[in-house]
Amino acid sequence: MIRSVEPGNEALLVAWDTGGESRFPYMWLRDNCRCARCRDPRNGQRLFDALDLPAEPRPAAAAREADGVLVRWSGEEHESRYAGTWLAAQNRPALRGDNSPRDEAKGDAGEEECLRRHT
Repeated sequence: MIRSVEPGNEALLVAWDTGGESRFPYMWLRDNCRCARCRDPRNGQRLFDALDLPAEPRPAAAAREADGVLVRWSGEEHESRYAGTWLAAQNRPALRGDNSPRDEAKGDAGEEECLRRHT
């Protein structure tokens, strides 16, 4: 699923086996850590205040694992694991930094169609 990961200046770059690359901003990744220290395993509720996170989280290390990505955070004694399937499901244009007119037009058309059917 994941071919490689590369830490960038502000985001983790994930290259997919199927081709293409995704960009996951560090603040977004840290805020979405799924570990038991960060999320209640029963309901997924966040167990920390986002204001308690470093202002600009950075990885000390990031590596591809068999089924996803491991990030060890700099300045924290914390590591986050992200399943490849979960990252792929989160791969939206806003996270990719891909706000091409084609994607925006597709999104707008879908919203308009939905509004027509439900009004």
